[in-house]
Amino acid sequence: FNTVDAIVICSGHVLVVRRGGAPGRGLIALPGGYLEQDERIVDGACRELKEETAIKIPLLELKKAIVDEKVFDHPGRSLRGRTITHAFCFNLGRGVLPQVKGSEDADKAWWMPLDSVYTQESNFFEDHFHIINYFINRV
Repeated sequence: FNTVDAIVICSGHVLVVRRGGAPGRGLIALPGGYLEQDERIVDGACRELKEETAIKIPLLELKKAIVDEKVFDHPGRSLRGRTITHAFCFNLGRGVLPQVKGSEDADKAWWMPLDSVYTQESNFFEDHFHIINYFINRV
């Protein structure tokens, strides 16, 4: 499976969602999901971000905010089988946190303070804590 994940950082916070479906119902996760057959990877990450969080940032602005990307491909990273994710880090800078709300596969979306991420490790879906940790140590 090929998936995409969005790590969105703004004013000392990271955008997260609560999974609405299985596997991992109720766990904290990154906005993301399966790549569609007819889309480029970056477009899939932006689509999933907008679908799951209803963030109202124009597509071109989102793409300009990408500061890093990495493939996470550990063979055991997902209970769903061999799943490779391409993660994009979006840095929205400082300022007011954009409004978000959970939709699609996410029943809630919110801005989590970066220092709270470390106290929530066991509440994250699969390796999403480690993905966030990778990027926040680089931004």
